[in-house]
Order: sequence, then C-alpha cells, then structure tokens
Amino acid sequence: MPKDNYSLFKEIVASAFYGSSYRFADIDYKLHPRLIQKYDIIRIIGEPASEFERLVKVLPNRFKDTARTELYRSDRGWLYRGTRNHDLRLIKSNDAEYVIPWIGNRCVGIDTRSYEGEWTILSICVFIDPEAAYLYCEKHLNLPKVYQPPEFKWARLYPIHRKRFLENFSLFLRLSCEAVLTIKTNALIKPEEKLNDTFIKLIDGCFSGYEKHKGAERNNLRTQFFDMINDTPIHCDNDFKPLTPSNIVRFLVKTLADGKDFTPLHAEKPSGESRPIQLADLICGAFHYHLTNKTYGELGFLPLEFNNKLKGIKQGKEAKAYIWFNK
Repeated sequence: MPKDNYSLFKEIVASAFYGSSYRFADIDYKLHPRLIQKYDIIRIIGEPASEFERLVKVLPNRFKDTARTELYRSDRGWLYRGTRNHDLRLIKSNDAEYVIPWIGNRCVGIDTRSYEGEWTILSICVFIDPEAAYLYCEKHLNLPKVYQPPEFKWARLYPIHRKRFLENFSLFLRLSCEAVLTIKTNALIKPEEKLNDTFIKLIDGCFSGYEKHKGAERNNLRTQFFDMINDTPIHCDNDFKPLTPSNIVRFLVKTLADGKDFTPLHAEKPSGESRPIQLADLICGAFHYHLTNKTYGELGFLPLEFNNKLKGIKQGKEAKAYIWFNK
C-alpha cells in the first residue's frame, strides 16, 4: 500500500536523524545521521553529494509540490500535525530550523559536578525528549562512552570530544531541554547544617525573597518550574549521601510546591541505566566551562538573585543560581 505524503516525510525525517537505511522505490539508501532543515526534502539536487541527496533527488515531484504547501500550513500542515501528534519537533538554533522525530517523553535529570575541593555545580534539567538528546550525542556527535556500564561521563571525555560537545552545546540544549536550573555552591561539601536543610535552602533561595520589587516574577518562575517537574519522572544520581535520590526528589518537588499539593515521581535507575542522569552530567560539565569563561549568557542562561539563608554565611557559604528556558 503506498504511503501518504505526510508519512513519507515523517519516515525520512526519522531515518535521517537515526542514520538508518531507508528503502524507497525498491532501493535502499544508507543515510548518515543528520538534522534535516525544513526545506531539505524539496531542494533541487544536481549531482548528489550524499545518500540523503540521492534520496531527495528521486522523490516524486507530486510529493515535493505537496510539501511546499503543507510544511507551513498553520491549521493542519505537516509541522502542525507532527507536533500535535507527538511525531515531530521543530528545533530553532541561530538562523536554522530543524525537524527531528519526537521519540521520548518529558522527564527530569539531576546531577552534580564538584571541583576545587569545595565547589559544586548542581544541575536540574527538564528534558523534552531525552531519547532524542541521547541519540544526538551518540550518533551525531559520536561521543564515546565509558564501559561497565556503558555511559556518557563528562570527566572521562577526551578534550577533542569535549570541544565537539561545547561547539554544539547551544543546539543540544534546544534539542533536549525545556529548562535548566543550575546552582554553583560551596554549601554541599562539608555543610554547616543538615544536608536536607542545605538542599531545601538552595532550591528555595532561587525562587524566594525580593518580594518588594521582584516577588511576583519569582513566584511565577517557581510555579513555572514546579509545573514542569511535578508528577514527572525525576532521575537523580546518588550524589547527596546520606540522603537518598528519593529524598532529593521529594525535597525538590515539595519545596517548589510551596504549600500546594504535589506528586514526586522518582525514576529509580542508577546513572549507568539512566540516560537523563548521563545527559545532566554532560550539561554540568559544559556549564562549568561556560561559567569559568563567563560565556554562559551567550547561551541564554540568566543569573537569578539568590536569597541566601544558608547556615554558615559568615564562614563564606554561598550560592549563585542560573536558569535557562527553551524560548
């Protein structure tokens, strides 16, 4: 049975993203992983320079004519239909717009990175599609994994692989995340109070205080972040001993709830089995680089005024917070 034009478009987008073989008109095209821009499938191809261009060259004119109309139709076009049906996503990065398959579901990844013996980068990442993000790292960036178990780890990447990830970090964020909250603090290593109190104050400090001039804005920010993570699977590495990952998940969601009903969902997987934790680890490492080089603003990370109620302020305990939204 012949495919309808939308199904053909959707399958080509997915095969290109996966870098898999695609069969069309009884011919197999071995596609390399690539991000398709919206109009790649209707380009006029002279001498094909890739398997993808070989495929595009033989697509029927009636398909391309339909694509020219349907790609942008606002009420029922292919992109509208794809996003509505959870089939496709449109990624905007700089001046380019890419179409990728929608593979996974929203979840949260939490990880930390310690350095200089006292400082910690804590990243709470709300992922739109961790499966697509993982495949992008695996097949498009060719990042290697450590083994036993196989997983991505920033600390084990060679400089050439870190450089490649950093060069594509902005696109990676837009492809993978809805939001990222990152906190730099020296309060988690040798805390001056119970670790659960320290963690709660770190989260609350990002969204409280400054009521006179920014109270409504910060409350809206808290509500927005709470709505993203409440009743959403949260993956957390075991970085907060003696607290368990389940403890951290509950403290996080309860603190953001600020008295409202809440439902913490802990996805109980170790980092070697949790793709969101591995992706959060990469984000921690890349953000640390940009923080050190003071280039985080170029990525769209905004500093948050931190309401410091940590015990040990006189001893220099502090935190700085940064937030990023996929706009």
